[in-house]
Amino acid sequence: MLEPEMDAFVRRLVPGIEHSWKGASAEDIEDLEDQVDLELPRFYRWFLSTMGADAGPLNHLMEHFFARTILAGYRMGDFDHRSPLLMIARFYDPMMSTHYYYDLSRPVRNDAFVIRGRPRDGVVMAETLREYLGSFILELTRVDPASQRCGGVFRYAGTLKPVLDEILVDLGFQCPLETGLYCGVYERSDMAMTCSVQVKPGTLGLLVFRIGGSNSAAIRSVLGTITTEADIEISGSSGIHPSLPPNSMITATRAAPPRAVHQTSWSDTAPVAPAHTHAPKTAQRGSRTTPRSPPRRPPSRPTESPRSPAQARRPRAG
Repeated sequence: MLEPEMDAFVRRLVPGIEHSWKGASAEDIEDLEDQVDLELPRFYRWFLSTMGADAGPLNHLMEHFFARTILAGYRMGDFDHRSPLLMIARFYDPMMSTHYYYDLSRPVRNDAFVIRGRPRDGVVMAETLREYLGSFILELTRVDPASQRCGGVFRYAGTLKPVLDEILVDLGFQCPLETGLYCGVYERSDMAMTCSVQVKPGTLGLLVFRIGGSNSAAIRSVLGTITTEADIEISGSSGIHPSLPPNSMITATRAAPPRAVHQTSWSDTAPVAPAHTHAPKTAQRGSRTTPRSPPRRPPSRPTESPRSPAQARRPRAG
């Protein structure tokens, strides 16, 4: 099997999908490969051969990635660029279509960079299509339907992802998919979380997170531990609030592109501070000796919500 981890991941989150998904034909896969005259990444071959024609309950998400949709875009002249760029998703609109494409000149982890927009100035949404689709499927199946959920931004002075991985593993989370420094997919029996940010210089200390679970106190405890175990700040929180009814996200029909999970979105609701359930350790991970400046707010945020006491600067270890 080309992608055993991803295959098991999707089957577990969407039980029975293997009875309805359908791969693209060998001819369609060959036609796509001919568009770039390059070998397709291993993950993309798995995707096309597994659900490149029908994704069952996930059709509303995956139909824009189907082989026939991409080939139709090439035939209509929607995307006339060639190697090393390969269109992999086409969201058609009479006024302005949105394209996602591979940059096959930047292969990584048997996959390749995913870019949205125009080829010359598009946004790098993810290092791999694997983590981009994996994080969205986890949100769709576990975060959005959870009884309690919230989101915000983690901020850290250095490279955030390895520090966050260590804390969450200590808290009992597992990482079901291999991801890089710009994306994280985490699961625990009682909650799930995704973290991601656009792949560009200056973002290694940022991760936009969404977390959902059955108990708001448990979510607050996890977020509180993250902030006390290291110099990680949480900002732009949209608050913990009830979610949509279970499974409503899977059965919904979407005409628009998938929500850009690798972009920061700010809410007008007041932030909910995590409850610090663990005292700060004497020697913190990644602690600094110089005073920390307040986090910079993105210019697109209209107003700045007041910080709560739990989010205030913590005293430094001697």
